[in-house]
Amino acid sequence: MDWSKATTIFIVVFLILNVFLFTEFIKKWETSQYAQREEQTLEQQIKKENISLTQIPSEKDEYPYLNARVHEFSADEESSLMDQSASTIVRNNKQEKKLLVFLNDDSIAVEDPENPEELKSYLEEFVIGGEEYKFLEYQEDPKRLIYHQVYKDMDLYHNINGRLVFYLNEKAAVDSYEQTMLTSIEEFAEVQELIPPSQALEALYRKSLVEPDSKVDVELGYYTFIHLAESNPETQVLSPTGRLEENVDGSVFKIDGENTSETQVLTPTWRLDIEQKNGEQVIHYVNAVDGSVFEINEENEAAVE
Repeated sequence: MDWSKATTIFIVVFLILNVFLFTEFIKKWETSQYAQREEQTLEQQIKKENISLTQIPSEKDEYPYLNARVHEFSADEESSLMDQSASTIVRNNKQEKKLLVFLNDDSIAVEDPENPEELKSYLEEFVIGGEEYKFLEYQEDPKRLIYHQVYKDMDLYHNINGRLVFYLNEKAAVDSYEQTMLTSIEEFAEVQELIPPSQALEALYRKSLVEPDSKVDVELGYYTFIHLAESNPETQVLSPTGRLEENVDGSVFKIDGENTSETQVLTPTWRLDIEQKNGEQVIHYVNAVDGSVFEINEENEAAVE
């Protein structure tokens, strides 16, 4: 064997390998540097356009998915409602199970529908699981007060299976309400790492969903991610969700105004409430796990971009 030639071949192969590894290292280093420069540039652009997070919630950075069931109101529960007439309504192919309640005695006058303080004690005393609901908004046409369900002080956004709707008559008084409820809510053992609110804001900015001079409030809650119509029709999987009022980096989901499927997967989501320079409010929801942007469109059609 010619050891001289073998040594030469070994040295050449070793040099080629070193050159290859060095080239791969340079490529990865340049990629990381470009990503850092892009991130810094994006952050600078947001700052330059005077877009700011007015408050950053002190949430922990990990949350679990939730497992939940759509509650079916029993005859005993209906009869337990004092001074009220109740009946259960099933709609949307059994996907929406409502308890319709009429107040038999005096209706409840509401002085300020934007802040219905008069209903707090009524919720606690007369509504099934009333302490689990939080006031969301007042709608003028028709005149009604919307409450949504919460879990450990975290809102379950736009879930038609977990809300209260109080109807106001011509005298601005509540005389009836509809209720749906999620029950048997359990946390998954495995927790999910959440993206920070700043990253959710950047995702919206990349989609041109945030205008200059906007102020953004951020809140964490739960939002429906996937409808599972073929699974157990009584079970839902929920995940922490945040609501944004402008846009995040990642795919954009256009989702129904309300989540109606009985079987759902809900993912941790950031809710961003954006106050634009002209005073208008815009709201967006960003998946707090993977940075996808949920957007509620006016047509109530589910799509993804």
